[in-house]
Amino acid sequence: MPRTKKRRTAPDSVSDASSHWAPGSLEIAVPAGANTAAQLLALAREARGDAAAATDETNADDARAVTQRLYEDAIAAAESAHPALADPATADASVLARVAAADPDTAVAHATSLLELGIFLSVQELLERANRVINALTSLPDDVVNAELLLVGAKAKIVLYCMSNSIPMAELVDGPRLGDPDSDDEEESDAETGSQNNDDGGEDDADKNQDFGVLQDVRSMCLKGLGGFRLDANKHAIRKTDMASFLRNFSLLIRRFNKKSPIPLAILTLALGIISLEFDTSAPLIPEQISTDLLNSTKGSCLYHLARLRASGTAADHRGATQDVKECIRALDLVVNNELNQSNEELLGQAYIFLSTVTPKEEVALAAFVKGAKLLRNVLGRSPQRFNLKKQLEELGAALGDDDQDEEGDFVDLDAEIEQDDAYSADGEGDTTEDSDSEGEWETHEDGASNEQ
Repeated sequence: MPRTKKRRTAPDSVSDASSHWAPGSLEIAVPAGANTAAQLLALAREARGDAAAATDETNADDARAVTQRLYEDAIAAAESAHPALADPATADASVLARVAAADPDTAVAHATSLLELGIFLSVQELLERANRVINALTSLPDDVVNAELLLVGAKAKIVLYCMSNSIPMAELVDGPRLGDPDSDDEEESDAETGSQNNDDGGEDDADKNQDFGVLQDVRSMCLKGLGGFRLDANKHAIRKTDMASFLRNFSLLIRRFNKKSPIPLAILTLALGIISLEFDTSAPLIPEQISTDLLNSTKGSCLYHLARLRASGTAADHRGATQDVKECIRALDLVVNNELNQSNEELLGQAYIFLSTVTPKEEVALAAFVKGAKLLRNVLGRSPQRFNLKKQLEELGAALGDDDQDEEGDFVDLDAEIEQDDAYSADGEGDTTEDSDSEGEWETHEDGASNEQ
């Protein structure tokens, strides 16, 4: 990460931020050779990751200030190279078309930097400007519109939805920390779970139609955008991971905003549909292992949260949730990268603990609980400052990790149980067929979309 010469903090939520953008005065030492918008965007994302991972407040503030400045430098570099990007609303369409066709990397980096900086700072002015840029560039003829821009455009539609519903967006890019596993669906009173725009916490038909209309637009842009990467298997996997992660974060934000909304389930189903899309069989290479690992990690995360959604509320579907969480564990077990496996250990542990609460088989529940607790104790051993995790283990009575306790589940073959689908899902009962039934439809649509590119 570039070195900081002067520290400047940035707001981290809508309530902290102004509707206007005040560029930072921070001076940083940028690595030699990083002078294009795309290179600066990559550095900004790296610094943003440092800010999200920082446990010390001072270090987090420094990383946030560096992040802001790098995004600003990326925007300035793009507009310096192509002044038409500075005000696309007044720029001639033919000029924008030439920029998009001749230098798509800069056009994409500019639009992405505006959008991500707007999310990072929660500044409406930046988000509105990003939307104008993206609308102008995605409105160009199909032979000019870059597939990457369509994916940025899909994210912009999600951001606009959040803006119009006053939903804080700081976690859209990096996502919330897993933390307390019950934080996304714990039982609360009606007053606590009510929506900010409905007294009863529900949605009327007009709101639902608008929500699903936005989601349909996002779906369409995702399909067209991803269709442009089908001949590059590795990029296809990377873009799917990025878009599915963004949708997962969107789902969790909506869930936090309105626990009675049906849209989080639909968003996660869309994310899993994106993950299931196949690259073209004529592609010369398969995805790199790390790209496949990241995709499977994201799939596991989406399935975990989908399982929790299915098991919540008065119409809880525990059988569907059992199947989803089994598939979550399977996806995480496919990850090869050791570092990624370590970062996934908490999610895997939470998945086993959750399985113990929804499976109808007592011996599986016991074995899953034992394994999940052991994994979570490993995480706590590496990160003893995780007080919520420590509290969870204490409440579960699994904090000490006695050897006798670890042996309680030895009489059942848990791995075999995980690999075995529930009998009911083969009969087509419950909601778990929704994802598998949609895969063919998604593939058909993507074929059509890619032919239009």
